[in-house]
Amino acid sequence: MRRLALGLVLSLTLLLPALSARATSISHFAYSGNGHTLEFDLPTQPSPTLYFTNNFSIAFVSVLLDSVTVSGAQFDFRNAVAGGGFGTQGLTFNPDVRGLALFSGSAQFPTFVNGAYALTNAPTGSDAGRITITTAAAVPEPASFAVMALGMLVVGAEARRKQRH
Repeated sequence: MRRLALGLVLSLTLLLPALSARATSISHFAYSGNGHTLEFDLPTQPSPTLYFTNNFSIAFVSVLLDSVTVSGAQFDFRNAVAGGGFGTQGLTFNPDVRGLALFSGSAQFPTFVNGAYALTNAPTGSDAGRITITTAAAVPEPASFAVMALGMLVVGAEARRKQRH
């Protein structure tokens, strides 16, 4: 009986980190405007490469620009005080578009907000198209499943050993 209790305690010790493991949500961005399409994915709660009071940057982003994959782009996201929207660097087409802020929270700890946003060109104020943000379902990390399986194996082995004795 003590062994079974010890097995349960051990399995719970192994399971707790797996149950509390943070799954990463991914936000998908689809921009269409100024005669171009732009698609990319970022974590819903990204770690900015660089941040200031009203904006943050994420570097080394892989992008689908007009159906061609391009690596190494940088995205600059602005809050409402800085004019909202986003800008890019490192692409053959680098939009600098304004509108609502695409994230909530601070520039240091942003969270992208799902929705469809109308955008304007920064210099002229003319229509610059739309960006849509959607979030894919969170998927636990493989290590979480491995720790859960190990905990179940420990409980099963202890129960089987108890049946033998």
